Amino acid sequence: MSYRGALLHLCWRLFTISSRVLSLALFASLFHIYFGIFVVLHWCAMAFWVVHGGTDFCMSKWEEVLFNMVVGIVYIFCWFNVKEGRTRYRMIAYYIVVLAENTILTGLWYVYRDPVLTDSYAVPALCSVYLTFAGGVLVMVLYYGFLHPATAHLQPSPASSCCAQLLWGLPLPPSAPPTAPPTPAHMTKSQTEEDVAETCLPVFQVRSAPPVSKPEGPLIKIDMPRKRYPAWDAHYVDRRLRRTINILQYITPAAVGIRYRDGPLLYELLQYESSL
Repeated sequence: MSYRGALLHLCWRLFTISSRVLSLALFASLFHIYFGIFVVLHWCAMAFWVVHGGTDFCMSKWEEVLFNMVVGIVYIFCWFNVKEGRTRYRMIAYYIVVLAENTILTGLWYVYRDPVLTDSYAVPALCSVYLTFAGGVLVMVLYYGFLHPATAHLQPSPASSCCAQLLWGLPLPPSAPPTAPPTPAHMTKSQTEEDVAETCLPVFQVRSAPPVSKPEGPLIKIDMPRKRYPAWDAHYVDRRLRRTINILQYITPAAVGIRYRDGPLLYELLQYESSL
């Protein structure tokens, strides 16, 4: 993440959390008991949503449930990603729910407030709730559109030099070695040599090694998809596999293959990698 991306990310969180905290504070100033009920209901709904999404961070199921409960507490104020994959629809759903809740909370406060005590700051408070929320969403869109690391990697490099491609995270293809830029006709020889020296061509170049045929080793077949079973089961399966592979390494020098079932396709892992 670049410095500009980190700054936009900070502004996005600051604006959205400020809007959320302000709406909760206005509602809690009048409805003390109902505020606690609302927080508990929102926490339960968010925790159930995270559990339904199927996270896989902990070693046991109980630790995973506890982790999801903590995430539900965080979701009272802000959203963050806890699952791999596209987050656009989950983020849109969360912010729609938060906007509806902020509208209901501030609306109830505005209806049942004491006009004598709150007329001086009622309208600025309502404007602050919606302006900070809109500003946070706008900064979030700018961040994901231009400065998010995944988006920056998908963008074309601003320059054709190898240094710019490395800075943007786009390595050169092995089949296309870097070449010097074409020489214009009106440039002199000395100017051309200076420009070529400043193009930052790579100093070290490694030749691609010829393909070496590896001997076929033993193959372990697992009749289940990889990373689609709970973490405790993954730890149990990996522990069994580790024992088996340690024995096979003394029997044959070839690499041990592991094949997982992935629907109609077969995913083969030529070298064992623990999921821990």
